[in-house]
Amino acid sequence: SGVDIENVELISKEIGTLLGQNEENSKKGGLLITHLGYILRFVDATHAHVLIDGKIARTGNPEEIMTDIRKSGFGEA
Repeated sequence: SGVDIENVELISKEIGTLLGQNEENSKKGGLLITHLGYILRFVDATHAHVLIDGKIARTGNPEEIMTDIRKSGFGEA
């Protein structure tokens, strides 16, 4: 939280290394929480879930979900 934009890419690279994103057939996974989605430019996320009032409101492609949220807000997620 509160990471400046310049360091998001650096942190994202480290997350990718920890999750084995450059390893073939990596079985590692992680949970990344974001409100703005900027980190998705640097992390190869395969799934996204939107929580609203403690319940999963939507599951799907991270880029599609963030595009919809940017257009309509979280209420339409």
